[in-house]
Amino acid sequence: MPMKLCANGLSLSCTVHGAPSAEALLLIMGWGALSAVWPRGFIATLVERGFQVIEFDNRDSGASAQLASSPQGGIKLVWLKYLLGLRVASPYSLADMARDAAGVLDALGIARAHVCGISMGGMIAQHLAARCPDRVLSLSLLSTTSGRWGARGPTLRGLLGLVKPSAFPMSEADQAESKAVFESAQIVPAAVERQGLAIAADRGRAALLHAITAPTYVMHGRRDASIPFRGGIDLARRIRGAVLDLIDELGHELPRQLWPRIADGISAAAARSRRAPEFVMEEKR
Repeated sequence: MPMKLCANGLSLSCTVHGAPSAEALLLIMGWGALSAVWPRGFIATLVERGFQVIEFDNRDSGASAQLASSPQGGIKLVWLKYLLGLRVASPYSLADMARDAAGVLDALGIARAHVCGISMGGMIAQHLAARCPDRVLSLSLLSTTSGRWGARGPTLRGLLGLVKPSAFPMSEADQAESKAVFESAQIVPAAVERQGLAIAADRGRAALLHAITAPTYVMHGRRDASIPFRGGIDLARRIRGAVLDLIDELGHELPRQLWPRIADGISAAAARSRRAPEFVMEEKR
């Protein structure tokens, strides 16, 4: 059941799945979406792999704290500036949202966790892993980008609808689950805009990525119209030792058919962390 936590000075809604004795896996959701968008079956798959899975609503999402202010000139102007590489101001940053994620772990009494972020959540996870390396055992980055110019957001082909759609159709059960989640969500446009501002104001994390030491798994679909797959390629190149998983017929989604494959990637990154010298030293103490 969801619980309210005080994390980084904010009230955030959080749900924990699996055994308390299992290694923690923190899931970070993408732009404008509440944590319930993570497919329940995908979470169950991760629990079966031996994780205690923690999901939470980002600030300005779902049942977590709603902040204030809206972009000057509207979100369309903001994204035009972003795509042109111009500076954008925001009421809070992705680094602030990474501190929220660390605060969730603090509130749960968890010193270190495996971390998985999708889309904007992957951007937040990059900040968390680079700025708080002692908190992140392994890192999984799904359908996201480094923010480097040329690998940032939708291409002209994507905006014009010229990118092939995903070849993984949703089942009727998955469609019903997704519909129920979105119908139950109270989406506040200004809140979604504020998260968009945080993305647009984050002018590339290329320099930050060199500080990431956690074993990393990068997954991206070649048919992703929201974040082009070269964003995933750029990420994997910039993070030392990262494993890249490019999926030919995938878009910007987590289809049921790929849950085992993605869970394999997350589990493999976690296994690599257990072979890291610092992990072995901790186990011997």
